[in-house]
Amino acid sequence: MNKKLFLLLVIGGLLVSCGGRSEEVEDSSSIDEQSSVAIEPSEDPSEDSSAVEDSSEVIPETDPKLKFVVTIPDITPVSDPLHIAGTLSAFGLTDWDPGQEGAKLTRIDGKYLLEFSLTDDLTYPINLQYKYTRGDWGKVEKGSQGEELSNRTLTITDNTKSVIQEDIVVNWADLSTDTSPSTVVGNLDIIDLSDERFPDATQVTRKVRIWTPANYDSNANTTYPVIYMHDGQNVFDRKTAFAGEWEADETVEKLISDYPAFEGAIVVGVDNSPQRMGEYVYDHPFLTSAQASIPKTGQHYMNFIVDVVKPYVDANYKTKLDRNNTHLAGSSLGGLISLFGGLEHLDTFGSILAFSTSTQLVDSDEAVKTYFASVDQALLKDTLFYLYVGSSNDGNVNWPSNYEALLLELGVPASNIETKVGMGYQHNELAWRTHLPESLKWVFNLV
Repeated sequence: MNKKLFLLLVIGGLLVSCGGRSEEVEDSSSIDEQSSVAIEPSEDPSEDSSAVEDSSEVIPETDPKLKFVVTIPDITPVSDPLHIAGTLSAFGLTDWDPGQEGAKLTRIDGKYLLEFSLTDDLTYPINLQYKYTRGDWGKVEKGSQGEELSNRTLTITDNTKSVIQEDIVVNWADLSTDTSPSTVVGNLDIIDLSDERFPDATQVTRKVRIWTPANYDSNANTTYPVIYMHDGQNVFDRKTAFAGEWEADETVEKLISDYPAFEGAIVVGVDNSPQRMGEYVYDHPFLTSAQASIPKTGQHYMNFIVDVVKPYVDANYKTKLDRNNTHLAGSSLGGLISLFGGLEHLDTFGSILAFSTSTQLVDSDEAVKTYFASVDQALLKDTLFYLYVGSSNDGNVNWPSNYEALLLELGVPASNIETKVGMGYQHNELAWRTHLPESLKWVFNLV
C-alpha cells in the first residue's frame, strides 16, 4: 500500500463502531458500518513493480504499536477526559476501569490518541473488549439514539506490525437525548440511602433500586426472598445500563410464570459509585487492589448493604427475613465482593452467586483456602455457592472448580455447590443474563 492510499484511509476511513467485529482494511468502501476499522500500515514498496509482487517475506517492525485514533461528538465538553475501559490487563492495566490514567487518550488536532507497545513479552493473540468513557460509567458511550452498545472488540494476532484502530463515538449516556422507553417490567422503586461511614464524604449517599413482581400488591399476605445485586444500574433497565442489562426483572417474572409454586422474589440493585474499583474489593491481605492508587474499601460497602439497605428493605417491603432467603449476586468485581463480602456476612446471606469473578486479584488458591477455613464453619456448610465463568476471554476458566474443591475439602456438601462454564460466552452482561435464570432455578430449587 503506498503512502497516499494509506493517508487517505486514515483520513477517510472513520466509521461508526457499535461494538461489532473489527477488520483489517484495504478498501474503506467495503467496511460494514457496524465494525471498528483496524488499519495495518506496512513499509512503502519500491517504485519497481517487482518489489510489490515479491511480498512473501514479512519483515517484523522494530517497534510495533497498537494505536487508537478516536473521534468524539461535538456535544462533548472540551474539558472532559477520554478513556478506554475494557480488558486491558494484557497491557498491565486494570480491566474495566472507566477512568484509569494509563488508558487516558490525548487530544491532538481534534482527535484522541492512545498507543500501547506490542512487545514480545505479551501473550498473543490479544482479544480486547472495550468501550469509551469520559472518566466514569455514568459517562459511557451510547448509540445514536441513546441505546446501549455491545462491547467493541479487537483481536491483535501478533506483533509483526502496528495496528491502527479508528473509532467514532456518536453519543454519551449523560448527554443523550434518548427517548426510548424503560425496559422494566413489574414494579421498580428508586430511592437514595446514606451511610456516613463511607470514607469519601462526597459519596455517602447511594441510589438503591428495589424491584417487586407485578403481582406484589395483589398478594397481600405473601412474603418474598430477597436478592441483593451490585452495579444496580445494569440490573433492571436497558435505559440506565452502562454495560448491558441483566434482565433480572424479566427473569423472575418468567420463573413465576413457568413454576406456579414459585411466588417470586424481591431484587435489590445497589448502584455503583465512582469508587467502585475500591468498594468491590475487601481489605484482605490476599486480595490485590484493583488499582494501586485506590484503597480497598469493600468492608464499608458491604456494611452499607447489611446495616442500611437490608433494614430499609425489610422494614418497607414484605420480605422473608432469614439468611436462607437472603441472597447476594454480582459479576466481575461484583462477583468478587459477592464472594468475599458474602463470606464476611454469613449470618446475613444464605447463598452467594458469583459470576465471572475477578480472581486475578486473588494471591493464590492456598490463601483462599486459609480464608475459607477462618469463617464460621457451620454457616459455611449451610451456604449455597453458584460459581460461574465463561469459556472465552473471561479470566481463569478453572476458578469455579478450584474453589469448589476447596469448599468440599472443608466439608461443604456437594449439593450446596453449583459450578458452570458458559461455553463460548465472554465477560459481559449477555453472558450473565443468559445464565441468571438457571442460577435462580438452582438456588430456589425449581424443578
